[in-house]
Amino acid sequence: MTQRIKNYIKQTTFLDPQEIDAATNGDTIDTHIEAQRAFDTIVLMASTGEFGTDVGSVKFKVEESDSSDMSSATVATGGTETSVDEESTEVFEVQRSKRYIRVVATPVAVGSPSGTPGEDAVVVSVNGLLTNWAKDIPLL
Repeated sequence: MTQRIKNYIKQTTFLDPQEIDAATNGDTIDTHIEAQRAFDTIVLMASTGEFGTDVGSVKFKVEESDSSDMSSATVATGGTETSVDEESTEVFEVQRSKRYIRVVATPVAVGSPSGTPGEDAVVVSVNGLLTNWAKDIPLL
């Protein structure tokens, strides 16, 4: 493989922009590139939009697993559950130890949910970069 910086960085969407009103799993991302190579560091930007009147914050966490179905998922190092305010972005820097990762977003209600459409919801999205920052990148 040609030694180019683009071989050491991959941009991906972990959770497409969408309105959520309950815990929502993002896409499961395979961190392996090929047989002997994998991305080690993942930088994610978790963003929220305007909150419905019954939403106080959104909790994001990053999980990892050795299984693509995310069975036995655990919180990844650097992916500890964090509350994000309205119209804000939180950056996670995750050091993965397992092959697959995903983001989980959970709106946190204030008071009792009203049941009125939109009042219990928030728009969220998560994008990120998979990298090998800890490794020397040969530039030839």
